[in-house]
Amino acid sequence: MTNSPITEAQPTDEIQELRQRVSELEKFLAEREMSEQSLHQQECYFRSLVENSQDGIMVMTNEWIMNYHSHSYARLLGYEPEEVIDNDPFKDVHPDDIPMAVESFSRAMRQPDGISHTELRMRHNDGAWRHIKATITNHINDPAVNGIVANFRDITVHKQAEQVLHQTVELSQDIICFHIYSN
Repeated sequence: MTNSPITEAQPTDEIQELRQRVSELEKFLAEREMSEQSLHQQECYFRSLVENSQDGIMVMTNEWIMNYHSHSYARLLGYEPEEVIDNDPFKDVHPDDIPMAVESFSRAMRQPDGISHTELRMRHNDGAWRHIKATITNHINDPAVNGIVANFRDITVHKQAEQVLHQTVELSQDIICFHIYSN
């Protein structure tokens, strides 16, 4: 067995190689730290957008159980998360609107990335009915979501304005007819 003699340069080369690897590892760890910070900032940014949106967001499973709602859901309908999570998402839908709501969700569920739009009434926690306009999107096949997403907004004021406008038009027509026939 022959032992190769250790030269004076050999330990220096090994030390230099170790220093190079340590330097690469430090660079990798610094880049990873920056990536994690960037990811955290993006997460905070998008969470803030969702939580402060004027639109409500709810997610339900394909078994029709609500498993997420945004903070704006609470602002729009007055329910805290613990009051609605794991509940039937249709329990606060106006009884006359349930068939339409179920059909809209079913239509979105029938195909991957399916989208459906609907207007319905939902009960606010204070007992009043709110008119809601919703867009329902199927994200069951998206592993990040794994659910049916409903983005909705309160259009009660718009519905009330439409009703006042309709009543005003009817009244105007009645006045015009009365005036025409009374002359």
